[in-house]
Amino acid sequence: CVTQPCAVVAKGVLSALRDRSAVRQIMESEGVSVMGGCPADWADSDRTRYASLLMDAGLPNVRSVPESRAAFLSASTAEEDETLRRALMDCALVIDLGSSTMDLAYVCDGREYAVSTMGVQLGGGMLDELLLERAVDALCAEEAELVREILREKSAWKSRMMLSARRLKEQFFTLGTGEELTKRETIFCEGRHVLNLTISAAIVEELCERPSPLLEGESFRSRMMNCLLMAQQMTAQRPPQVVLLTGGASRLTFLQQLCRETFPDSVLHVSAPTAFAITRGWKYDSTVD
Repeated sequence: CVTQPCAVVAKGVLSALRDRSAVRQIMESEGVSVMGGCPADWADSDRTRYASLLMDAGLPNVRSVPESRAAFLSASTAEEDETLRRALMDCALVIDLGSSTMDLAYVCDGREYAVSTMGVQLGGGMLDELLLERAVDALCAEEAELVREILREKSAWKSRMMLSARRLKEQFFTLGTGEELTKRETIFCEGRHVLNLTISAAIVEELCERPSPLLEGESFRSRMMNCLLMAQQMTAQRPPQVVLLTGGASRLTFLQQLCRETFPDSVLHVSAPTAFAITRGWKYDSTVD
C-alpha cells in the first residue's frame, strides 16, 4: 500500500512550503489550488482518491491532473509557432517518458482519449538501473558478485547508487553533447568497493539494445518500439498531426528517431524541460472547469 508513504511525502512538502513566509501566506489565501500530477492511465476514482489523500495531509483544494495533459496544455498555449499550435489543438499524441512509466495521451479537438499503451512500465529509471548494472559488471567477478549481494540486501546503498546514476544521466541529457561522463562512487560495506558510473551516446545505445530481465528479456528499445506501434494502430483512423514528447527521458535521441519512423507524417515536437512544461500546463489547467 502506498497510502502512508504518499501522506508522509505530502506532509513534508507542506512543511517545506510553510517554512517560507511568502509561500505560506499564499497557501493560506482563499482560492488557492494545488495541482497533483499523476499517470495518464489512472481512472477517475484513483485520481479522486489521490487528491483526497493530499488534502487529508493538509494541502488545500487539490486537483489531480495527468502530467501528459499538463504538457499538452503548456505546448498548445505557449508555443509561438501558430501552425504548430493549431496542429496540436487538432490532433496530437503526447508521449510522457518519466522515470518509471511511459504514458501516452491521444488528444483530438481538445478531448483526451485512452490509448491502451498508457502506463506501461517503461521509463528512464530503467536506464539508471542499467547504468549501475554496467558499472558492477566492470568489476572483477568475485567483487562484482559481492557488490550485487550488497545492493540486493542493503536498500540504502542501492538507493544511493541509483540516485547517483540518475543524476549522471540527467547531466548527460541536459548537456546534450553526447560526450562521455563518469562519476566515481564508493560503497563502504564489507570492504571498500569503487564503482565507475559511465555514460556516453554509445553506452546509451548499447544499453537500450541489451535484453534485460527488467523487461522479460526484451530490450529497452524493442519494448518502446512495440509501444509506439500499438499507439500507431490505435490512432490509425485519425493519425496525430503532432507527436509531443515530454518527460525526463524525452531527449533520448533514439526515442525521437523511433517516433519519426513510426509517425512519419506527424510533426515531432520535444517540449521544454519537464519541470517548466508541466508547471506551466498546470497553471493553464487551473483555469479550466
